[in-house]
Amino acid sequence: MKLFYYTCFLLILPAISYSQHRYPFSRAEKSFGALKYADAIFYYNKVVRKDSLNKEAVTHLAESYYKTQQYASALRFYEKALQLPSPDDTCYYRYGQLLAMQGRYRESAAAYRQYLAKGRGDDNLRKTAQLYGQGVAAFYKDTAGVKLAL
Repeated sequence: MKLFYYTCFLLILPAISYSQHRYPFSRAEKSFGALKYADAIFYYNKVVRKDSLNKEAVTHLAESYYKTQQYASALRFYEKALQLPSPDDTCYYRYGQLLAMQGRYRESAAAYRQYLAKGRGDDNLRKTAQLYGQGVAAFYKDTAGVKLAL
């Protein structure tokens, strides 16, 4: 009889561990789909702690941080998402936005150029990438000759 219970336990154990592993991910996806980004962050963090190579979890975690205006965390997870194999094209765009918010314009331009190289974007983004590539001095270029009349 003990052998029977032991065998049943060994057969059920993998199913239990699999369902516990999938539970946070399914809850995270449900929260993300319902636009409950704060809840999604909680569950995606659990998933990413166990599986840091889960592309969908890392990307959605970064997007959830972005949507809740936690830009430093969003930047960190977009960096991780871009290091994974075949990242989504939109990761380059969001990463470029976040870098520009921090004043890292040259890095932002590089991210935008990668996004544009994927066949995405438009002329405005191309011009923005070109401007950012010139650095901060480009922003003051047109105002250098302005004189204020007092």
